[in-house]
Amino acid sequence: MAMKRKEIVLWTLVAIALAANIWLPRQMRYKYSWDKDLAQRLATEFCATREDVKEYIQKYIPDVTDEQIDKWTASGELESMRIGKRTMYFSAAARNLFRINPELAAIKAAADTEEQDMSKSGTSLTGHEAIDAVTIPQIKKQVLENIAAGKENPYFALPKRMRVTFTLSVHANTLRPGQTLRCWLPLPRQDVPRQTDFKFIEAGVNGVAY
Repeated sequence: MAMKRKEIVLWTLVAIALAANIWLPRQMRYKYSWDKDLAQRLATEFCATREDVKEYIQKYIPDVTDEQIDKWTASGELESMRIGKRTMYFSAAARNLFRINPELAAIKAAADTEEQDMSKSGTSLTGHEAIDAVTIPQIKKQVLENIAAGKENPYFALPKRMRVTFTLSVHANTLRPGQTLRCWLPLPRQDVPRQTDFKFIEAGVNGVAY
C-alpha cells in the first residue's frame, strides 16, 4: 500500500511538472540567449560559399582567379566571416563587390548597359520598367563621372529621400498572453556611402506609438 502511494505521488508530481512546463510563458521556460540568436542570424546572412561568389563574379569577369578572390576577401571588399571551420560569404557579397570596388563597378555598369540595350530594343516599357529604363542609365552615368572625378562619395547619385513603413502581422492565437515576439526587420546600413541620414521615427500597434 505504501509503495502504491509513493507511485501515485511520483506520477502526480510528474504531471504537475509537465503541466507547468506547458502553461508557463515561453520566456519563463527558456532563457533567451543573445549569443545563440546572433549566431543563428549570422549563419543565415553569411550563407554563400566561395563557389557561389565565384560563379556570380564570372558573369562579369569570366577569367577571375582565386588569387583575386583571396585579395578581395582579405581587403573586406568581399564580406566574409568564419562560420564553424569554413569561410562563408555574405549573401549579397558578390553583388556588393561590384558596388564597393570602383574598377569592378565600371565593368558591371558597362556590361549591364549593353545587356539592357540588347534586351529592351524594340519593346514598349510601362510602369517601373519605363522609369528604370530612364533613371538607371542616368545614375550609372553620374556614378562613373563621380568615380572619374575622385569624389569622396561617388555612389551618391540622384539622391532621393524615402519614408518606409513596415507592417508585421501574425496569425490569431499565435502567442499566449505575456509572450514576446522577436523578429528581424531590415534597416538601412550606415556603413555604406550610398545611403545616409537614416532616422528611426516610431513603432507602434494599430496606429498607437509605443
